[in-house]
Amino acid sequence: MNWSVDMPIVVAITILFAAVFAVAEGWWRWRKPPVEYTRKFLHLACGLIALPLAWLIQSPLTMLVLGLGFMGILTLTKRFGLLPCMHGVERKSHGVALFPLAVFVTFLIAHTTGHPEFYFVSLLVLAMSDSAASLVGGSYGRHQFLVEDDRKSIEGSIVFFLTTFTIVHVSLELLTDLESAACVLCAVYVAGLVTCVELLSLSGADNFFIPVGAIAILLKITTKDVDEMLWQVGLMVLDFAIVAILVRRQKSLAASGIVALGLLTYGAHALIGLSWAYVLFLCIAVYGISGELGHKTSGNYRVRFVFFTTINLSIWILLTNYFEIDPHVAFLAFAINAVGALQLVLGHTYLGARISRYRLGFLLAISVGIWHHLLDPSAVWWFDITVLYLGSLALVAVGDRLLEGQGSLIQLTRRCATMGAAVSLVSMAISWRFYASLV
Repeated sequence: MNWSVDMPIVVAITILFAAVFAVAEGWWRWRKPPVEYTRKFLHLACGLIALPLAWLIQSPLTMLVLGLGFMGILTLTKRFGLLPCMHGVERKSHGVALFPLAVFVTFLIAHTTGHPEFYFVSLLVLAMSDSAASLVGGSYGRHQFLVEDDRKSIEGSIVFFLTTFTIVHVSLELLTDLESAACVLCAVYVAGLVTCVELLSLSGADNFFIPVGAIAILLKITTKDVDEMLWQVGLMVLDFAIVAILVRRQKSLAASGIVALGLLTYGAHALIGLSWAYVLFLCIAVYGISGELGHKTSGNYRVRFVFFTTINLSIWILLTNYFEIDPHVAFLAFAINAVGALQLVLGHTYLGARISRYRLGFLLAISVGIWHHLLDPSAVWWFDITVLYLGSLALVAVGDRLLEGQGSLIQLTRRCATMGAAVSLVSMAISWRFYASLV
């Protein structure tokens, strides 16, 4: 760590942060505004102060020390009842602690990849878009909806999208050599995905996922040519539209749950391919059809329900993409979790409408196995059908035992996610041995 270079910057930043907190505390004590106002002021001001750090600070270790010091001060002030302008909010939120962590992780990614301009864009989105959406949604949001315990609005999400689009577009035009068409497409793409991330983030987690998600998306999409960017934007819109159509009559799934499924499906389609997306389309279609049949549901499920039901699917998508695992090896682990989760959900979310597991599992296995072979001729259809059928039945059999215990469906689904991970590893080992024998 080069203290001789970084220390003056650290001192200046510390003074600026202290001044901002002093202004916010004075405002709160003098005028007594709602704590949300002072928190958003601090959120915006601290974000703007942190914008040039990717160019000013040379060492990630300096940023780590700065972030840890900031987190330590905030933790102590909360413990001893200080800074009510920041900590006086009644709702549960981890945003204060996650903010310096997000700044450090975003800085580290930008420093490692050599793209300080993407750090700037990501922090500006966090500072401006989140604040604008919160203020507009809180004051003018008329079409509100619940994302678990957090109340959000369509108006706030629209403002977040438009603000993010403007920030990304203008920043890329000024700070990069990308052509104008590419800047526009990148802005649409980043704004669409980050708006979904913001909508689904709970308890202040958007302070972390917005900047980290934005820089990760920018690093990936800016390497594409204009035609590929246009394809990705179209694919994103198409996948979300298909998911919305498939579950349009499914009353047990809230809007936030639909957005989560759309994001998962697009991730599988864009990062892996159509064969993986087909598995999700099929399972979502069956779930949507069950709603059209008029079954009486036992709840209205949102983000946490979708998260614990699909966590293993998300993990397999990320592992396969970033570690370049052979899609043939990982496909069955992914498909077994999707089909097994669907059967568990259908069996336990509908009152008196338990479906024959053997019949449904067999039909799903045949459909997935055949379509996987048609989409990828090197896949062995009979092997996929056999392992998928037996694996999903094993997952459902153990899952039924777990779901007989006490607790809400979300709590019990969390246990099934752990069990599904074990089934995934076994199926992956079988698949790896089989495809290795064919080479």
